[in-house]
Amino acid sequence: MRLEANQLNKVYIKVHEGSLYFTYMGDRAKVVPYKAVVNRRFAEGATIYQNCSDVFYYEPGTYYVEITTVPVTKHVVYMDFEAQYEIQVAQPGSLQITASDARGKVMLQQPLGDDFATFLTTNVSGNPEEQRFEMQPGSYRIIYPVDPKFPDRGTNQTVSGGFEPRNIARPRLAQGL
Repeated sequence: MRLEANQLNKVYIKVHEGSLYFTYMGDRAKVVPYKAVVNRRFAEGATIYQNCSDVFYYEPGTYYVEITTVPVTKHVVYMDFEAQYEIQVAQPGSLQITASDARGKVMLQQPLGDDFATFLTTNVSGNPEEQRFEMQPGSYRIIYPVDPKFPDRGTNQTVSGGFEPRNIARPRLAQGL
């Protein structure tokens, strides 16, 4: 290409959009079964629902990404031309509440700043098979009623230490939970 002085010179450069894809931490070949909600920040546009097993292409910009893990995993991506962005997702572990008696509504919470935020509310019916949850590794708190027959009597809490992928965490709560 030749540029000449005092002439109108046009240069066309072909660039490609950036791509976004997802992998598991420690096993990049394994397919991530979740869905992601992708929103472009500071611009009008539709929300994009992307299977985490797919590669999608996006225009340069800032994107907010939520992955439908339990609890939800959140990321901000600064997309650039021809860049490939990989978001690594932790492999899930299992949390099983082994109570054999009905305990009523139980809340699972995760740390958020100086406090905890509820991400899942479930009914503990006394059937351990129904009380198993696939979750991201991390530290969680469980809030449960002191007496499920009289919820106004208050709640107890158990702080469950962190658990790693493929392990089953069985938190020990008062009176068999």
